[in-house]
Amino acid sequence: MNLSDECWTRTPSWAKINELSMDRMANESGTWVNNQPPAAFEKLWRGLALVGAIHLGGMLTNIIFQMMGNNSLDSIPAKFLGL
Repeated sequence: MNLSDECWTRTPSWAKINELSMDRMANESGTWVNNQPPAAFEKLWRGLALVGAIHLGGMLTNIIFQMMGNNSLDSIPAKFLGL
């Protein structure tokens, strides 16, 4: 066996450490319990997704109204600003 064969057959110590740390990360999930995220963060993300969906729906509605030539929705943001 020459030197180049020996380099390929032996596993470097950093690879073993990396493999052990990856196994640990896969098995221990931090704050997650039973593959479920923390309830507070799940509620937060669901709330953000809901607000984002409503906002996108409102923008799409406004674009459709603009394309139809109906400009009645333009005054709604101004009412929130007191104009």
